[in-house]
Amino acid sequence: MLPTGSSDQFDNFRMRSDEQIAPELSTLLSSLRKRIRRFVFIDSTLAIIGLLLGSFWIGLLIDHTPVRFGGTEMPWLARFLFLALSVTSLLWLTIKMLVARLLRPLPNPSLALLIERQHPELGGRLTTAVELLAADRPIEDHSRLLLAKVHLQAAKLIRDIDPSRLFKRETLIKKSLVTAPLSIAAIVLFILDPNSFALAAKRLTLLSDAPWPRRADLEMVGIETPVIRASEENSDQTELIKFENQLVRLPIGSSSSLRIRARANDAELPPVCTVFYETDAGSVGQSNMRRVGRVTDDFQYFVLDGPPLTDLNESLTLSVRGLDDRLDNFRIEAVQPPTISDANVAVTFPNYLKVSDTGNPDWSRSYQTGIRVEEGSDVELVIRSTSTLGSVDLAIQGNTSANPASSRSSKIKIAADGLSASLKIEGVQTATTISMVPRDTDRISAQAPYRYLIGVIKDEPPEITLALKGIGNAITANAKLPMTTTISDDYGANRSSVNLVVSKNTDAPPTNDEPESEPIKNGETQDTNPTSLAIPDGSGETALIADLRELMASKQLPQLSPGFEIDLIGETHDRYDLGSEHTTLTQIIRLPVVTPETLLAFLERRELGLRARLEQTLDESRKLRDNLVEFSNPVTATAITKDSGTTENTDPKATIDAKRILQIRRLRIQQAILQSQKTREELTGIATSLNDILLEMQNNRVDSVDRQSRLGAGVRDPIQAAIDGSLQKLQDQLTEIDRSAESADLVADQSKIAVAHCEQLILDLTAILEKMLDLESYNEVLDLVRGLIDDQNDLIEDTKSERKKKVLDLFK
Repeated sequence: MLPTGSSDQFDNFRMRSDEQIAPELSTLLSSLRKRIRRFVFIDSTLAIIGLLLGSFWIGLLIDHTPVRFGGTEMPWLARFLFLALSVTSLLWLTIKMLVARLLRPLPNPSLALLIERQHPELGGRLTTAVELLAADRPIEDHSRLLLAKVHLQAAKLIRDIDPSRLFKRETLIKKSLVTAPLSIAAIVLFILDPNSFALAAKRLTLLSDAPWPRRADLEMVGIETPVIRASEENSDQTELIKFENQLVRLPIGSSSSLRIRARANDAELPPVCTVFYETDAGSVGQSNMRRVGRVTDDFQYFVLDGPPLTDLNESLTLSVRGLDDRLDNFRIEAVQPPTISDANVAVTFPNYLKVSDTGNPDWSRSYQTGIRVEEGSDVELVIRSTSTLGSVDLAIQGNTSANPASSRSSKIKIAADGLSASLKIEGVQTATTISMVPRDTDRISAQAPYRYLIGVIKDEPPEITLALKGIGNAITANAKLPMTTTISDDYGANRSSVNLVVSKNTDAPPTNDEPESEPIKNGETQDTNPTSLAIPDGSGETALIADLRELMASKQLPQLSPGFEIDLIGETHDRYDLGSEHTTLTQIIRLPVVTPETLLAFLERRELGLRARLEQTLDESRKLRDNLVEFSNPVTATAITKDSGTTENTDPKATIDAKRILQIRRLRIQQAILQSQKTREELTGIATSLNDILLEMQNNRVDSVDRQSRLGAGVRDPIQAAIDGSLQKLQDQLTEIDRSAESADLVADQSKIAVAHCEQLILDLTAILEKMLDLESYNEVLDLVRGLIDDQNDLIEDTKSERKKKVLDLFK
């Protein structure tokens, strides 16, 4: 049975065969469908907003929180990965929760089933009505009458259904409780600190590298490193190397300073800045920087001048932290500085040393300590580097024609390949120090200058000596002047000569045995034009003869007469042409011109001196004989010991020590030998002096052959015969006595022979002395004759003067 009042509705249902669901049911389902889609949209939107704001705040927290504790912001890669993860999550959430759920179909049976679950009192009527009235189901399969009844019952029951009860609002509330605070916090941040909000958005979304504002504001200044210069001037200079792309290259072994600065006006000044570093080998450490001075131009500077930048030996990465600011990932690469592996020196001799000019260096060799070059040479120094050279700092210390002392030169030339460089110095005249600091193309320099010392072999002025042979302290006008010149020079003399200068002398002639000499300074010239005798070029000893008679005959010298003087000066020049000429002069040998008689008087005085020396030698020979006589006595040992005062007891067998006697005997023998040697030297000197007198007489052409024969054959030759005869035998016998000194008897026997030789020597010398006394008497006679001649000449001169005076008196 149909319920009361339902017959009309049932009839209406049968009449509307084209409608499937009642309007009440259709409205409920449509309303529920809209509510579900609105709920999905709100729920998904809250989830998306929550994810978006959550990502923002999480990223902000990760990015900014380390900054507050002195750390650094998230690196670009981390922010990129975080952004990619956030965007991926957001897209996934949008598609999964929003798009996919909104696009999902909501059929009526599903909606009816949802309502049935929340309202069990429907008893399945709504689900049955919706499913059986579906357009795809044939109505004939069911009882139309029963379906109409169920449909009417469902339409009646849904009037009390509230669709909102079908949704769980707790989900939206929970999401709102998460989303609302995040949104409010974002709005508050945007209102109160829009700059920070914008910076966070840029860093997290646009991946901007703009740093977060900090309390402190640190700036990297750079690396301050000393400038290695070749010159010692301004050696304390430094240069500032700035980081390029947070990278600096420094040479291994350098000691540098890290400099930063902190802004002081708009930021908080950190009390200390700390450097954290890590080497490529894995060593880590930290060092505090020291504050330098006061705030200057609104900046406070900090310096690190200790490890790890002292004696840098490996690359490292460092960061600097001060308060909450940090300078990160600054790289210092330690590179090998350029080194000079080899140096070669090429030398070209100066013109004064060259025989021929080939255009090539005269010698070339590798540089070695202590290398020296000839004065005035051109030096070319070629260096080779281990790396490509960009420049070479150069300093030259030394005085050359092209370079003043302690100057800086730019003459160094770098080869095209950059692996070698050459420097040419012209005219090296003093020891020169070349200092070089190579730099590569990246301005990395060696940490110490390379120094090359080029010593100089000075060209010394030539030396010349002038000596006369057979000429004394005066000469006659017709004399021959034999002379010997000795010239020495490193490279041979160029021009040499002996100059004869004639001058008038008003003083008395000297009386000493040697020619007068005066020192003369190099380069000083005489007023009178000299007569020059050329000396062959080169070095060594040269013999010359200046014949005054021939020189006067050839008009090279004026006519000489007593009262004139001749000055002999040796002069030599070398080829030196780098400055003032090297000229060396000997001392002046001054020879007064005297008459032959005056010269002979000088010679006779010298003979007297030689006679006195001979007399002294004769006395010494007699003493030597007396000493030898003592050795010839068999009891000489006792007598010698007694005379020496070595004992107070007269009994030799009891008191005299045999060893002591032998020592005294040897001493006496040695004294005798020394006396004989002295006698030989004295006699040789007398013979030499006599020979000089003879030569002087010959060279001055003042005596006859008879006089020279008497002096030579009568005195000089006997003295030489005594030296070679009796004196030589005496010395030989004394040597034999010395060999037999241990035997007193043998000494006594040999001493007798020595006494005989000594007596023969005394006889020879006595005869020579008597001969000299005869010559002295002869010379005295000559002096008397000379005196008479002088008196006669004076009388003649006085007579002529009186006659002239009387003639002049007649005209008065």
